[in-house]
Amino acid sequence: MERLSILSDGHRRKKKSVRREQMSGKHRFRALVRMVLNHRPWLVELDRVGLGVDATIMKNVLMIDVITREKYQSLTLANKSLLRKDASLRTEEDIESLYKVIGNLKCFRRYPENVRKELVASTYFEYFGPDRVIVKQEHESTFLGFVLRGELEVTYTKMDPVFGKLVTEVTSHLFPGDVFGEVSLLHNVPRTDTVTSLTAVELLILKKD
Repeated sequence: MERLSILSDGHRRKKKSVRREQMSGKHRFRALVRMVLNHRPWLVELDRVGLGVDATIMKNVLMIDVITREKYQSLTLANKSLLRKDASLRTEEDIESLYKVIGNLKCFRRYPENVRKELVASTYFEYFGPDRVIVKQEHESTFLGFVLRGELEVTYTKMDPVFGKLVTEVTSHLFPGDVFGEVSLLHNVPRTDTVTSLTAVELLILKKD
């Protein structure tokens, strides 16, 4: 019985070790994918000027580029320029043009058409690189964010009652089509979480008046 118990304990330890290695492998893979996505424009440019990017790597990068463009409906420079224009200066033609492009994006589909048109008329385009804190827990809420492209991590920091120190937990991830900041903005309370970009992200921002 004792030997059986020892074997059983050894088996459990081995399973835990394998699970840790698998999780570690998954994290490494995700980190690698994020790195490729973040540097995709540079890789494409290096290939264009003939600086020798491996053909297989280049094929995969270009495939990712096509998929992400199709999936996330990238905005053109003209669209982004209009979305950076002061909302009070946008013409009816500007708004109509923007509505055709972003009015039916996943993050807006939940709203009726009249609300979508108001959102298009009032939102601004913002770009953030990786590892940027977009909003911070307990800070004043000044905008609502709609995710167009990229991945963000939502974390919550609290006091551990046992060890008496602050601990931070990952509560969720945000992807294209997700919205953040509604609770804080609508109820006029400080931010309840911290949101950090894991990759380069493109957002539409609705500012608090």
